[in-house]
Amino acid sequence: MNIIDAGLSFRAMSSNNPQSIVIHHIGGEGEWCTVENIHNMHKNDNGWAGIGYHYYIRLDGSIFKGRPDSCQGAHVAEFNHNSLGVAFEGNYDKRSEMPQAQYNSWCELKEYLFKKYGNMPIYGHREVGSSDCPGKFFPLEKVK
Repeated sequence: MNIIDAGLSFRAMSSNNPQSIVIHHIGGEGEWCTVENIHNMHKNDNGWAGIGYHYYIRLDGSIFKGRPDSCQGAHVAEFNHNSLGVAFEGNYDKRSEMPQAQYNSWCELKEYLFKKYGNMPIYGHREVGSSDCPGKFFPLEKVK
């Protein structure tokens, strides 16, 4: 597995002790959906420390590092503390199937995180926050 480090720079962040994973979709796909663009939007438009997710998986299966695992995320207001945010490229309110490459990369990332932190519960954003994310067609039960 290759986790791509885009060299993102962050403002100060609170510490994090990962005990669960929260799954998201970014609601879009295509050229603009780079980790750098999401980082800049979260940092400059939202005023956050940087990208709110710890990992980002593109449709082609590329995995990008977002926030350090040791820093609290900004991905679900009610559940940021001690969780890791993993975002998937795509609008799973419209996209009815996850590409196999994206799913395979998630499986590798999940195995890596479980080896690093132990088996953790996995939640969809809508299960722990006020949202329909990760989309009505997202294969949440399969991903868990």
